[in-house]
Amino acid sequence: MRVLRHRPHRRATRRAPGFTLVELMVVLAIAGVLLLMATPNFTTFVRDAELASAARGLVASLHAARSEAMKRNLPALVMPLEPGRRDWSRGFVAFVDTDRDGRYTEGVDQTVLSQPLAAPFLSITGTGSIRATPAYVRYDGSGFPRKTDDSPDNLSISISRTDVPGHPAFAPSRRIFIARTGRLRICTPASASDRRCPPLAGDG
Repeated sequence: MRVLRHRPHRRATRRAPGFTLVELMVVLAIAGVLLLMATPNFTTFVRDAELASAARGLVASLHAARSEAMKRNLPALVMPLEPGRRDWSRGFVAFVDTDRDGRYTEGVDQTVLSQPLAAPFLSITGTGSIRATPAYVRYDGSGFPRKTDDSPDNLSISISRTDVPGHPAFAPSRRIFIARTGRLRICTPASASDRRCPPLAGDG
């Protein structure tokens, strides 16, 4: 008589979910390549955003100074923040020139708006009193741009990145033009010869 013996069933071994070391290394390698590819684009995005922010800040400062000049019937200026009052790329301050000396004296003149900048890749240049020492934009009580001797001022400003090819003739930039009436417009050049947003005298 044949006796049947029950053989124990072998349990099917299940593979634990997850990555093997090789798969993990492949994923990390791909992620590293993608990160290297994305970094220049991300840097460009961040610096373009800082350029736009600096331009908006300068426009806001100019508007604020003009508004205060007309409201108080006193001269109001926008000047570089740095002590030499020459380097616009380190920030700027708008103020009412209370003592009418044509300079910014903290605690004496009324500060309207102050914006520091920390972007060494930005260059801010211009025409008229923008290039003076000290540099400034000054509005009289009527809101007209005037030099410190009260003569009319011809003002235009260029804010551009210095870390890209084509600077300064054509690079990511903003240009601000101030009319003799005090009204201003800001534009972004589409090309080096964009007539609607022309380069400033001396650029390129």
